[in-house]
Amino acid sequence: GFVHQACVTAKGTLWTWGTGRNGQMGHGDEEPRQRPARLGKEMYGGSPAVMVACGNRHTLVLTSVFEVWSCGCGLYGQLGHG
Repeated sequence: GFVHQACVTAKGTLWTWGTGRNGQMGHGDEEPRQRPARLGKEMYGGSPAVMVACGNRHTLVLTSVFEVWSCGCGLYGQLGHG
């Protein structure tokens, strides 16, 4: 992303860090994180993460059961929440 990053481990754990100004890191707040912070699997349906993509102010997570979870700024519909 522009001001945040994310990665998925081989075990399906999601880590995010950077600026959380729009909630794009998925921790339920807008606090910045200088170091990678682990997200609990309950934040994305309880299944292991397979892939993550960071947009300018949002994040998308694909899980092992083919669900896509999103967080952050959805001003232009980029989160897919309708």
